[in-house]
Parts: sequence; structure tokens; C-alpha cells
Amino acid sequence: LQVKSKTAKGKLNLKANRQVEQAWKDWSQSRNCAWDSRMSFVEMQRLFIETAARDGEVLVRIIRDESKYGFKLQFLDVNRLDENLNKDLGNNYCIKMGIEFDPTGKAIAYHISTHIDVEVYATHHKTERVPAENMIHCFLAERPEQIRGATWMASAMSRMNMLSSYDEAVLVNARISACKMGFYTSEAGDSFVGEEDYEGNLVQEAEAGMFEQLPAGTSFTSFDPSQPTTAFKDFNKAILRGIASGLGVAYNSLSSDLEGVSYSSIRSGTIEERDQWRVKQNWMIQHFMLPIYEQWLSMQLLKNTMNQDMTQYESLLEVRWQAKSWNWVDPLKDIKASVEAINAGIKTRSEVISEQGGDIEDVYAQLKYAYFWSSGYAYYQFPHAKKKKPRGRGGSYVWILISTALSRTEKIPANAPHQVEMCARRVAHSRKDARVRAILAAAGRGKILPSSFESIIRLVVSIQCTLCTSS
Repeated sequence: LQVKSKTAKGKLNLKANRQVEQAWKDWSQSRNCAWDSRMSFVEMQRLFIETAARDGEVLVRIIRDESKYGFKLQFLDVNRLDENLNKDLGNNYCIKMGIEFDPTGKAIAYHISTHIDVEVYATHHKTERVPAENMIHCFLAERPEQIRGATWMASAMSRMNMLSSYDEAVLVNARISACKMGFYTSEAGDSFVGEEDYEGNLVQEAEAGMFEQLPAGTSFTSFDPSQPTTAFKDFNKAILRGIASGLGVAYNSLSSDLEGVSYSSIRSGTIEERDQWRVKQNWMIQHFMLPIYEQWLSMQLLKNTMNQDMTQYESLLEVRWQAKSWNWVDPLKDIKASVEAINAGIKTRSEVISEQGGDIEDVYAQLKYAYFWSSGYAYYQFPHAKKKKPRGRGGSYVWILISTALSRTEKIPANAPHQVEMCARRVAHSRKDARVRAILAAAGRGKILPSSFESIIRLVVSIQCTLCTSS
């Protein structure tokens, strides 16, 4: 989640954005977002897409309680929504397949079974009417006025069953072929030592290295199964290709078969597959992530958990969701292509960073941190400091460190040391940072020892990064 709200002057409201993002991150923990505290929000996203692919639809119930954020989610089994529950309620209101609709065809409620056990789903002795605003029902619609979803594997299920049966038959045949057996026969046949069931029938089992005595009047005709044959590999590959086509994924990704694959061929198939995943990512964002965020944000503004009021609601709805990205097999070519696209004006840096799964603001903040630390800027001393006597034991150097860190953020020239020092005091008090105030006070009294310089520098760097991202 990347909040992009702006102030009245059209600039990013970094303070409000950071507050919302931090609150959302804390809510995403399992103790805050799940009604049973079992899953984090990341795990819920995984469960959402797996359920959608397997069952074709997802049911999520929104629970508002008296917890810290007052907003929790509960995933429900789609079998709780009885497809046999159909009823005419009068005045053009009706229930179709467990969903209640108004005269315009809009879902207004869901009739959910109160039973949890799968064995009693079919009976549905008792149902609970849940308003639609407290339910999220997601599925990929394939035709107009569709009200329930179908599994994404529908077109591949027959081939999957065929492949499973074929593999089982080949495995049994190969096992029998590997079991070399023999039989003893006698003219009298009175020394039978084989096994029989309780009805007197011979137990027909094949076990490697087993020799048994046949009873009188019984003969054995051998057969030699030759499995798996050379056609097994080609048949298996053909069925898997049909399954991959039905699932909308690349054959190489499904089967993990990279035999005979070139860079160009796997790139072509991967691009097409990733386009399909991006479509599903956008569908998940629009129908799952965004509705949850809108209702979550409304609840937090009402509870005042982020020091924001309802007047900021529309502005805080300006968000961007960063979905999973992928890396290429040859990243050097991809980076060169991105650089050329930026130089040609075809792409922006923000687009390139987003394709890699990052945020341009976070990247720039990290670059500022790295530059500030690696360039030795934290150890820079103003010219006047050499002429100035240290305050006590190392006090002036602490002032220089803090002033230098704040000079870049507050855009004060380096040749104005007194303004920098005043700026340090002003920022320390205006931002109410206890760490900065403690350093300033200790530096003024000369109570900081030279042995503490390294820890002070680290603290100044962390303060610098905080100020850079908030200024």
C-alpha cells in the first residue's frame, strides 16, 4: 500500500501518508486483521487467490468490533452459500443460489449457513442473513448477470483426471512388470501352500521374488507388461500442454520442463503468462484490496486512530497498490532497455521502479541514506569550527554533526553555520524529538565523550533519513 494523498497546494502529504501506511502495516498483523488471529493479511491474500482458483469464488465477512482498529476479516467456505436456496420474496425481491437481490438485480444480502461441519452443509437447517455491505463476494464473471463463480480449472479438469488415471495405470503396470514370480506345480496338487480368502478364492497379489504352489486343476498363463513405454513421455507432455493451456499458464512453468527451451522461446511464453497474472492482480486489487481499504479507512477515521478526520477521506483514497513483480533471466539486458527507455522519454523512473516491485520514494530515501553515510558527509566540519574552541569534551563536534545533518534537509547554505545551529535547535523543538534534544543539551554542557561519537553519528544518520522523508 502506497498512499498518495496531497495537500491543498497539490504536494504530497507525506505526514498523513506515512501515518496511514504505518497504521495499515500494524493492522495487517494477524492479531489485528483476522477474527481468529490465525492469519496475517499477507496470508489472507494467498488464501484469497488459492480459493478463487480452486472454488471459483471467495467469501469474506467483515466484522466490526471493539478491538484496537475495530475491523477484522473472516474467510468463509463457499459451501456455506447454498446454491439450492432459491425463493421469491415478493415485490421483485428474490433469493437466488443463497444471495438476496433487490428489484434492480443488486445483491443486498447473503444467506450463510450457521453450520461449520461440511457434512451438514447440504441440509442447511439454519441460515444467517448477512447484509451485503458486510460481505465481500469475488469471482471472475464470464457472462452477463452471472451471480456465482466457476473454478478456474474447469476447462482443464477432464485432462487432469485423464492424466492422473493414466499415470496410475502405468505405475501399476510397471510395478507388476518388475515383480518376477514363479509357481510350483504337482500332479496330485495336494500340497497347495498359497493363500485363500474366507470364501476360498485365491488371493491374487504380485510380489517380487514370490513362489507359490498352485492347486490341482489350476494353471497360470503369464503375460509380460512392457510399461512404461517410449510413448509415455510424449503422451504425458501432450496432456500437460493441454492442461497448461486450459489454466492459462506456460507449459514450462507448470511442468518444470526446460528441455529444449531457448531464451527467446521461454521469454515469449513468460511474457504472455505474466500478462495473465497482471490481469488477475488488477482484478484482485479492484475487488478485494480496494474495498477492504475503503471500509478500513472509514473505520479508522471514525475511531481517530491516525490523528486524521473524515474531511481527509477522499484525499486518502488516492492510493497505489504495488503487486508482485518478476525478474528476467538476463537482467543486464532488461536494465539497459529500461535506461534507454528513460533517456528516450518513453518511460519514467517511477514506472521502471514499479515494474521491479519498488516505490520511487522509498528508493530515493535509501539513496539519500547511502550517500549521506558513504560520502563521509556526517564527518564534515565547517571552516569556522577549527577556529572555535571545543565546548567541554567534544561538544562542538556534536554540534557540527547535527548541524551538518540538518543543513541538507532544511536547505541552509554550508557557509551559514550560525543559521544551521539555530535550525538544529528549532527542528529539535518543533519535531519534539527527545533524542535530538538530549544530544543538544549534552553537547551544550560538554557532557558527551569522544568515545560516544560513533553511536552519535549513527543516531544523526537515522534522524537525517527521518527528516529527509518527512520534509
